[in-house]
Amino acid sequence: MNELGSAYRILGITEHATVKEVNHAYRRMAKKYHPDSNPKNSEDALTMMMKINDAYETIKKHIQKGPAKKFTGKSSGKSTSKRYATWTERWVDVGREKAARERREQEAFYRYLEKMARQRERENEEGDRYAVILENVSILFSFFYEHILYSPVVRTRPGSADILRRFEDNYDRLMKKCVDFVKKSKSRFYRRKAYQAYKFLSAFIMGMNSTDTAGIERRAGACHMFEKAVYDSDKFIGTFFTDESAGEEGERAMLGDCLDSFEIFIRAYPDSALIEYAQRRLDVLEKLYRAFMKE
Repeated sequence: MNELGSAYRILGITEHATVKEVNHAYRRMAKKYHPDSNPKNSEDALTMMMKINDAYETIKKHIQKGPAKKFTGKSSGKSTSKRYATWTERWVDVGREKAARERREQEAFYRYLEKMARQRERENEEGDRYAVILENVSILFSFFYEHILYSPVVRTRPGSADILRRFEDNYDRLMKKCVDFVKKSKSRFYRRKAYQAYKFLSAFIMGMNSTDTAGIERRAGACHMFEKAVYDSDKFIGTFFTDESAGEEGERAMLGDCLDSFEIFIRAYPDSALIEYAQRRLDVLEKLYRAFMKE
């Protein structure tokens, strides 16, 4: 009787409940404590559902033994407990599959994070190696410009031979480092940067060793000096005719500077194609002097 009373209490009905009331109470409690209705507490709901099934079976057997010989509850040929036991097994299998799938997804995510961490670590290592190359480039070119090795004239001096050889040796080693980095680096970004650095170094050394560099530099120097002499002469002529504040001594000083500029140019570049134009400007200055300044 205690077991029967407990069954009635679980379904929330009295011992005098009709078969219809028992069925109604069972369906209400089953709906309330079904695991699908309690996803957050599925285990507790499953335990309660088993108690409800057992209580329902107990009450059903009691009613079948009493005056009412026939029980009007629906039956599928299997007992309710067996049906819910089968359902429970399926539900447990589904839960296990879900847990296994989530575990596989989590493991795949962790593997992805580890892969990204290794890639970041490798990128940092490659970045440190490339930073060393950049530092060597900076040191090498500081040496190049501090010793004026960009000038072909300086490079041909006897005292510059050792300095130039040191520069070229270090330059070759640096280019080999760039090539080695490009071949072995696992970082596409820094591999491309090192390749661009190598292309710059190749272009620079090719330009420095060009056979016509000295001639180009000499012509550029001649143009610069000729331009300065012409500028001084134009400044003198303009001042002579437009500015009276310079005075006679100032004008003679300016004329002397002009003549010095042209004299230096002619002595430094006697074979320049600009000599003819320099002589014409000297002729203009001479005529100005004889016309307006000679006593």
